[in-house]
Amino acid sequence: MSSTTDYLLAFSSFYKAAYAQETLADRKFTVSLRKLPPGLLQTCGYGVSLRTDGLEGLKRAMRLLEEREIRHRGVFSPRREANRVIYDKVYL
Repeated sequence: MSSTTDYLLAFSSFYKAAYAQETLADRKFTVSLRKLPPGLLQTCGYGVSLRTDGLEGLKRAMRLLEEREIRHRGVFSPRREANRVIYDKVYL
C-alpha cells in the first residue's frame, strides 16, 4: 500500500490554475482547482490541490508543468495543527 501526499500549487490567476489542473488531470494526476487560502500569498490567487505519491510524484508534476511553460507562484504542503491548516512552503 503506497502513501499519498497532498500539495497545493499556487498560481497568479484562475486561468493559469485551470490550465495546470487540466494538464495534470490529462496525465492522470489527482487534482482539483481551488481558491487559495487568505494570506497564503501577498495577492489573491487560485491553486491546484495535488494528491500524489510523495516528493517523486510532485517532481513529475512540476516537470510536466515546466514543459508546458505553466509557471507557479509556490508549492505548499498542508498540515493540521491545533484545529487549523498550516501551509509549509516546499522547496524543490
